[in-house]
Amino acid sequence: MNQSRGTQDLPDRRETAGETGSARGEIVVATLMIAFIGWYFQDAASRSTRVENLILIVPMSIAAAVVGTVLLITLVVRLRHAARAGTPSARAIQPVDHRITAVAGLLCLYLLLMEPLGLDAATAVFLCACFAVLGVRGWLGLVVAPIVVAFGIVLGMKAAFFIHIPTLFEGRF
Repeated sequence: MNQSRGTQDLPDRRETAGETGSARGEIVVATLMIAFIGWYFQDAASRSTRVENLILIVPMSIAAAVVGTVLLITLVVRLRHAARAGTPSARAIQPVDHRITAVAGLLCLYLLLMEPLGLDAATAVFLCACFAVLGVRGWLGLVVAPIVVAFGIVLGMKAAFFIHIPTLFEGRF
């Protein structure tokens, strides 16, 4: 709050600008996300019209577009409300949690490791690293849980879909 004017109920201009700037940035990211989903869906549909190839892409694209659109509408409403009220929210002055950035970086690494390691090993490594970043301690949470989840995902996908899924332990389970 701006104490120099002697009033405690007026927001500091920097705090209000920080909130609107943050909301504008989030609106840009949500818009880009929706545009990417639309492009991906259009590209996938134009390359293959077989239902078997689009069975996951169509429902996930629709769900992601709906979530993105709701997010975009919520952000626009929040930005308009903040501009009308002229008051910053508590979110505008909270520090950034760098674990989110670390998990986003791990997700990129996960995608890069998917081809050389396979789905099972890359998923186990990704989950182990994410759990460590998010504060899980102990060998049960850092070693056993990622391995069980990774192999559960691979076995479930192999049972549900009749497609080849590259794994590190090819053909062993």
